Amino acid sequence: LRKVILRSIKLSSGGKTIFSIEGEALSRKIGFSNGISVSDEIPATFTLKKSAKGYDPYIVFNPLNELILAKWQRALILVLPWMLMFFLPLTHWLRKMWKEASYELILVGLFLASIPLKIAWVTFATLLLLVYALYNYYKKRWIRFGPRQIAMLLLFSIPLVFLGKGDFSKLAIPLGFVMFATISAFIDFSAVSDRINKIYVTVFFVMMSIIIISWLSLMLFDGYFYDIGIYSYFGEIKTTSHATLFWLYYPHTTYLSFFILIGGILCWELYNTKQISKAYGVLYGLFAVCTLLLLGSRFALYIGLLLPLLWNLSFKALRKWLIPAWLGIFAVLVYFIEEFDTQRAQLWKASWTTFKENTWFGHGTGTSDAILPDSLIFSRTGIDTLLEVNHPHNQFLTYMLENGILGSLVFVAAILLLLLHFFKTRNKTMLLIGFMTLLLMIIESPFKTTTSLYAIGFLLTVVSVTNKRG
Repeated sequence: LRKVILRSIKLSSGGKTIFSIEGEALSRKIGFSNGISVSDEIPATFTLKKSAKGYDPYIVFNPLNELILAKWQRALILVLPWMLMFFLPLTHWLRKMWKEASYELILVGLFLASIPLKIAWVTFATLLLLVYALYNYYKKRWIRFGPRQIAMLLLFSIPLVFLGKGDFSKLAIPLGFVMFATISAFIDFSAVSDRINKIYVTVFFVMMSIIIISWLSLMLFDGYFYDIGIYSYFGEIKTTSHATLFWLYYPHTTYLSFFILIGGILCWELYNTKQISKAYGVLYGLFAVCTLLLLGSRFALYIGLLLPLLWNLSFKALRKWLIPAWLGIFAVLVYFIEEFDTQRAQLWKASWTTFKENTWFGHGTGTSDAILPDSLIFSRTGIDTLLEVNHPHNQFLTYMLENGILGSLVFVAAILLLLLHFFKTRNKTMLLIGFMTLLLMIIESPFKTTTSLYAIGFLLTVVSVTNKRG
């Protein structure tokens, strides 16, 4: 006996079927296994590894609640207490916003609540904001076009002008720059800036509380089935953290951690302007520390330690040391990347080699997944594993690879324009957000995905407006 074909699995009780799984869906419902491998051609076919020492092939399927209930049903059960708890306050808030004709705040709330959800929802919320912005311009003929909008259009010009061999469909994601340039140009957010910050903080406060409860549930119940305990959870946190985030449609731990840290900066801003109490800010900080530990993003943990030091600097000192601090961190990460992350080290080397083939104009917007190797082999605990490649995981390398030196220079110009604007308007909050965003760009390519690009576009255009500074 070498192969076993499982056609279906069913659990019945009292004459009723509790769950039934058939065909290739079986391989997707396996929690872990031993002594077998799944055939790529026929997913329901399992090959026995008879040469394995201690031959004892077995399959353990996912926990019963996952076999009985679909993902959306389990997610609904998890978040239902929050839905009930916030139903009346949210209804009251919506009525108040509608009565005040603060429609932009309703749309901002919808956008922020969509960030951890499906990409389509983020796009839809952005389009609603855009439509309202155009309507607002038609009714009031109000427009403000300044450095922030110019920077957004410059960022869009890079993928447009240096499209190269890429097709126009690659411009779908960068169109977010144009949308947020338009939204911020046609809607005056300055009078409601503090309320926008409160909405942002509230959304991520709720998200953090659900993540913490989800982790507790994992440790008390489902963790047993996946052989995940407290020690193993943190020992393999890159993998195990996703079991905590099963209910999110956007479970990118680094980006979620980044958005949580942004909420911490906004809490400081709100506390300084007496919009929230000290207790509220401290509670957000405690939830943030717990959540960052559960998500396991080293980037977020290091930056989280650095941010209080930067916030306590005077504006004059911040202006003097912010750029040198970023350059120092950039140099350390690049020089020691082999020690920090061997996977990224190989990916950066491959990207740099490919970049040198067309240095000035790049290979074209959106071509990273086509021109980089299909996969890179890296060794982990003595086992060779394939790492799928679709972009360099470094925004600067991504621009250099796809848009060349010329496109990268336009990118630097746009960033400098934003930083100079924040320096000029003495906007300490946005300087720190800009600093964090630039750090994120060292280890990720946030402008390669819709959610991260739109969220950063929102921060740089909508959140950056205050009723006190510029």
